[in-house]
Amino acid sequence: QKPKDAQKMLIKLTDLLRGTLKANRQSNTTISGELELIDAYLNIQQIRLGSRLKYELINRLTDDTSFPPLLLQPLVENAVQHGIEPSENGGSITLTVELVQEYINISVVDSGVGLSQHTSTTGNGIGLENIKQRLQALFYDRAQFSIVENAQGGVSATLRIEVHDLKSLSGEKYE
Repeated sequence: QKPKDAQKMLIKLTDLLRGTLKANRQSNTTISGELELIDAYLNIQQIRLGSRLKYELINRLTDDTSFPPLLLQPLVENAVQHGIEPSENGGSITLTVELVQEYINISVVDSGVGLSQHTSTTGNGIGLENIKQRLQALFYDRAQFSIVENAQGGVSATLRIEVHDLKSLSGEKYE
């Protein structure tokens, strides 16, 4: 089983690196492109953490909307590093993309230790600050970002961006 896991991890790592290099050269990607990278990343983490990590990626959009590259990755990395890894039992991560009226809502919800737990993996907030700065630079005050502790444990990070603003990233016409 170990050689199969190592081979699978190597394939997913190659996918992740290839996708990350491509995304770094582009000013825009698509939501499905972002989800492919996140799937490769979470697959690697699942091999590493075994049954301690479960995840689900849900894309309820009917078209493939333009999206800033690597904007979601830090949210998912935080969920793994600061939520799931420090939890004795591990947990789950669910990333959901959906259209609500004129907004794309993206949520990353984990069932990990939550915000109030201080662990050896407590970060310094640079990833979250970078997300806020990128949203401000791209969308001014029109995009919303929140991160809250869930009542049942874990954390929910949510991005809310107008479809019009996302389509304008690539010069698409908004209908």
